[in-house]
Order: sequence, then structure tokens, then C-alpha cells
Amino acid sequence: MPTTRPDPPQPVAAKSCKLDPFGAEKLIIQGYNTTSDNSWEHNRTGHQGNLYTDTDDPYSFHFSVENAVQPYLDAGVNPRKLTIGLAYYGRGWQNVTDGGKGGEWQDAKGAAPGQFQEEAGTRGYSNLISSLPNCRIVHDEQAVATSCYTGDNGQWWSFDDAWSIQKKTAWLRSKNLLGAMIWEMSGDPGVLTKALDDGLK
Repeated sequence: MPTTRPDPPQPVAAKSCKLDPFGAEKLIIQGYNTTSDNSWEHNRTGHQGNLYTDTDDPYSFHFSVENAVQPYLDAGVNPRKLTIGLAYYGRGWQNVTDGGKGGEWQDAKGAAPGQFQEEAGTRGYSNLISSLPNCRIVHDEQAVATSCYTGDNGQWWSFDDAWSIQKKTAWLRSKNLLGAMIWEMSGDPGVLTKALDDGLK
């Protein structure tokens, strides 16, 4: 049973708790496409799948992996049935102002040029890194989120990398969760799956 945003986690968690005694094997909590889904938020950057609430998050609903998972645990769902999702692709915006924040949570003018015709502003991790060699990578230690920025009025991208995956796997193990799912393999040159494998050992 996959759950994805924008469903509020509390009511979904309550329904999932009712399913639990009937033998649901696992619940997949997507864990990405949160505030960074540039298909609906064209004019402001945001994280793709931050682990914790970002203290600079301007929205009222404060999506994060932790905030998505905790209601299920609070509702009594067995943590060994919970799996979090990791994105092997990033989402980006263009004409992003610096705002003194390196482009994070800043004004933008739509999705950045992407890899796929079907959806603007998305690139597989491997394609993103190779296509934007001058995109300066930043690791947000507080929110546990990776982004990169090409500079004022340039492109800003949010994505998972080996660093964030290692942090997320350590967290899910501390919560005794079942594991992680990914979307999808073609975006990985090998480093993300290695980080995932190492983190789950």
C-alpha cells in the first residue's frame, strides 16, 4: 500500500492502522516529491525529500520524511511494515534568486530544463551531476537535504545523494523500519545504491 503526498499523513495512518491486523505486508511511505514538486509549485524552490522539518520552511504543513512516518508509528502500525522511499532523481527550478540562502526557499520562474520530455524540471541523479558540473552542492545538516545551485538567477536543484541516503538509512534503522524503496534505478551510476546497501547493513 503506497502512500504519497499530498495526502495528510494522520488520516492515512489511521486507515493503515486498521489494515495492519488484516495482514498488510508493508506500507510504502514515498518520502519525496514533497514541497519540491515543481509540477505544482512553479515559483518557489523547496526540498525534494528532507528527512526533518526545515526551520526555514515557509509553508504551514512542513512536509518531511519524519513527519510522514511518525503518524503511522503513533497510530500503532508495526514499524517493520513501514518502508520509506528514496528518489534517484532531482527536481529543479530556473531563474532562482540567491536571497542570501543560496537559492533555498527562494523565488523562481518555473521548472529548470530537465532530462525528460514528459516532465520538465526533473533529472536522474547521474544526468543531473554530469549536466550541471558547476552546480555547487550544499548539505543541509539541520533538515538533512541535499541541493545544488549554479548561482544568482541560475538553477537550483534538490535531490538525494550518498550523504543524505546514509543519513536516512541511519534514521530508519533507529526507528526499526523495514527498509527503503527507490525510484528508480536508471538514475544511479552506482553510488546511491552502494550508500543504501552500506547504510542498511
